Amino acid sequence: MKYFRVFALTLLCFGSPAKARYNSPFTFVGQDVEPFYFKEGSVGIQGAVFDIMKEICTQEKLTCKFKIAQMRPALDMIKNGAAHGGGPFAISRQRETVLHYTDPIFKSAFVFLAASETAKKIKSYNDLAGMSAVAMSTSMTWISLQRVNEITGNKMKVSGEPTELTAIRKTENKNYALAYVPRELARAYFQHNRDSNLREIPALGEPFDIYMVFSRKTVSEDDFKKINQIVKALKKSGFIKDLADRYNLEAIPPAN
Repeated sequence: MKYFRVFALTLLCFGSPAKARYNSPFTFVGQDVEPFYFKEGSVGIQGAVFDIMKEICTQEKLTCKFKIAQMRPALDMIKNGAAHGGGPFAISRQRETVLHYTDPIFKSAFVFLAASETAKKIKSYNDLAGMSAVAMSTSMTWISLQRVNEITGNKMKVSGEPTELTAIRKTENKNYALAYVPRELARAYFQHNRDSNLREIPALGEPFDIYMVFSRKTVSEDDFKKINQIVKALKKSGFIKDLADRYNLEAIPPAN
């Protein structure tokens, strides 16, 4: 019932549906990052971000099309207007010139993974000195790793790989001592690879927030404000908190 009240209020505030403003399906593209947005088996695309966007499509009466792409192609699609929106993404001040960012929806963190025997020896950033570390190149993960390396006096040997999964697998194969990846991706990897020798190193890394983004090229300021208002309403109603509980995530509380 509480979701219905939010829906009704949204209709009263927004007036006519957005469907007429888009000549083609409203395309949403996301990275394959479990449990935010992913495809598994014959179930199709699922995840917490997918569920939020599906609710937005319902409330705005949009005909929506969902796609999966790697981070760089997904961002390019949204920037260039080939897709209207996407997620999950961390915020970037440079990207804000071409992308609308919703209110933050989930908390996450970048974390280090290492072989269990190595992980046991690491208690502080000083212990990372001299170790080889890998992150996805040209990504917010990569930028965060550079900041962490500054804490060590730039004493880590930092490398980049094309995807987060490649970074994890090459660390598993001992090409690197450390992999630096989003926490939820690491936990999904462990869930599907229960014999992995990698372990998460506690208390090291950086926190970050998860957002959905929309193209400034194809989504007007007014339309984006309406979409973001739905996101805010879903936070207040408990819809997003319920998703966080279902997918083992940490929801960001609504603003007072």
